[in-house]
Amino acid sequence: MEENKLVKWFENFFDDKSNEEYLYLINFNDADVKNLKNHNVKFIDLENFHEYISKNNYILYNKFTTNSKNNNMSSANWIRLKNDIKIICVKYDEAMYNAINSKNINIIKEFEYHFIEKIDFKEILEMHDIYYFLKERNLGISSLLGYEIIPLDKIERLYKVQIELFKVQKILTADLANKIYVLLQLDFCCNTTNIGNNIRKILNVKSKSITYKRLIEYLDKVSILYKGTIPIKQIRVYDLNINQYVLDTKINILKKLIKLNIDILDFKKIFEIIELSNIEIKEIKDSEIKSYIKDLKKSNTIN
Repeated sequence: MEENKLVKWFENFFDDKSNEEYLYLINFNDADVKNLKNHNVKFIDLENFHEYISKNNYILYNKFTTNSKNNNMSSANWIRLKNDIKIICVKYDEAMYNAINSKNINIIKEFEYHFIEKIDFKEILEMHDIYYFLKERNLGISSLLGYEIIPLDKIERLYKVQIELFKVQKILTADLANKIYVLLQLDFCCNTTNIGNNIRKILNVKSKSITYKRLIEYLDKVSILYKGTIPIKQIRVYDLNINQYVLDTKINILKKLIKLNIDILDFKKIFEIIELSNIEIKEIKDSEIKSYIKDLKKSNTIN
């Protein structure tokens, strides 16, 4: 049975032992601080969180009483600066106050909570139920920020289609990839360009633009109703059928062989040796190599 992290946190707190995690109280503000100030509780307002390093039983809260996105965004910038951040989010109410006041673990056991830490991007790509994980993760993050990163309730079908597209075709839309990155890395303030660069480094493949017609070709092979879910326009995707590093290496070898300008060079054999697939050939953007490949196809030396 998985350990109840909230119970463990309070057990340590009541015994004056350190915790690895911060505790974030939802619906807790400046007015509530006064009620608990005599219970040896250390509070940090999110706005000033970057000034603290120790995790020694600090309770986090948002001094803003409204769930304004701008307020929460400015307050939440601290998270991305801490690689080892671990946060337990729980709703604060009168029952929680009584539990802290009386050091009653049995009351604490009744509370539902969200545990948030940074997760490796590739981990989610290997999960069986990606949608369920994103839904739970999104719920936990929204309790911290006060708004949703992914509005799943409004566009549930869209994300289910994109997830199925990835699982079946290994085609990951840039939109979904960006949302996943933010949810996993807790980087709420990074711009889309930087997020894209980070994803490229992680996946070892660049995003590319594909036409709506090409997207439909992929979707037609997916056993899920997609009509009316994805806008009719060009879309950027990560094709995980391609390893960009391996492809770049193969292209580099091919370019060097071409520059040798050897008349008896058997390109068909070379393509076999460097294992350049038809899928990879389609991804080649180098004009010189594309010209050679075109000539080779005309001469029927490659398929």
